[in-house]
Amino acid sequence: MQSAAYMTGTKLHEQRRDLIVNYTTKADVSFAKTFAPVWASDDFRDTEKAWNAFENYEDTYAELRYKTPETQEKHKQTAQVCMKIVVALPKELSADVQEELLTHYIKKHFVEKGHVVTIGLHPEEGNPHAHLQISHRPLNQDSSISYTKNREMCSRFGLKQQRENWADTVNYYLEREGLSTRIDHRSYKDQGLDIIPTIHEGYHARNLELEGFQSTLCTKNRAIREENQQRIAEYPEIIFNELTAQKATFSELDLLKIVQNRTLDHPHLAQHVFESVLEKSIHVGHGFDQQKRFTSPDYFAQEETLLQGMGKLFASVVERKIHLPAIDSLINHSRAKGTKISEAQEQAIKILCLDSALSVLVGRAGTGKTTSVLNQGFFAHRRENFDDLAEMHTISCFSGQN
Repeated sequence: MQSAAYMTGTKLHEQRRDLIVNYTTKADVSFAKTFAPVWASDDFRDTEKAWNAFENYEDTYAELRYKTPETQEKHKQTAQVCMKIVVALPKELSADVQEELLTHYIKKHFVEKGHVVTIGLHPEEGNPHAHLQISHRPLNQDSSISYTKNREMCSRFGLKQQRENWADTVNYYLEREGLSTRIDHRSYKDQGLDIIPTIHEGYHARNLELEGFQSTLCTKNRAIREENQQRIAEYPEIIFNELTAQKATFSELDLLKIVQNRTLDHPHLAQHVFESVLEKSIHVGHGFDQQKRFTSPDYFAQEETLLQGMGKLFASVVERKIHLPAIDSLINHSRAKGTKISEAQEQAIKILCLDSALSVLVGRAGTGKTTSVLNQGFFAHRRENFDDLAEMHTISCFSGQN
């Protein structure tokens, strides 16, 4: 209950210990709400009533599950009713979009699966973030609390999946808002970056430093940044993997931003790394903004290998039993369901079904490549709806502006 009060910046009463927790004057909260599945009673949309219900249920569970007073009391004292997560929100997004993003994420990945979630958005300057409190026990269809917890949610795989889901959601909204910034849920090691991750400092650690005291976390992070700067000074090509982690190509401005972020207040080091990386980069053309685009030598070599393989596939022919009437029927079915498919998209779908072993669909970002072949369920439903499409082996390659 105390964490829920802090997250939402409210005054709450905890029934089990008869405590009043008041954070109305201490927390800067721009948006706070408790969400529950559609089948839940209204009590589970009230922050105080919801978490009192979950905490009280653990007492009931202890009496049902354990036989001795000692084991019952141990469970009552140690039971965890929720999982708490703190997520960083992109500064580039407006407050309204941050709120929409957060709501979409928790509804799709937790609330629709039966969990109750309380969120509090803290618009801290330079560090907007949100606190999430997610019930371990989902709600049954009759609005009762489940006897079993969703332990998969807190497993190693579950936590990794949550990080990936969060990154996908954030990147969707960044792209929707026309921003080039992207986040990556993977560790530096998984990204191939030979640098050390810093530790989250938090509000209290930074405040200590501002007040003239030394914070252990801030001190460790300074040492980590110095070590990373030394590594980058010796091996500037470390930057390449970070540049191509989200996009195949990069501009000089993209390179400059990452170099400045990694070298901080060392202008001579920044210049050395920038020039070294740019010298080893491969120029591949110009973007729509007429700026030069580059890629890394490794990425370029991988792309060349892929293109050679695609060329061999494209030159070969496979025998398919695909009938255009079946394709027309599927397209018309998708249109009837409300999917907008232009004549150009319809033509693209038919070309993808020709007899070459490889079909390539190229188009600018936002022109409808995904809608053409995925949103209207062409590949996903080919076996289910059309037997004559079962042997199709078309590979579709989607190329955006990068």
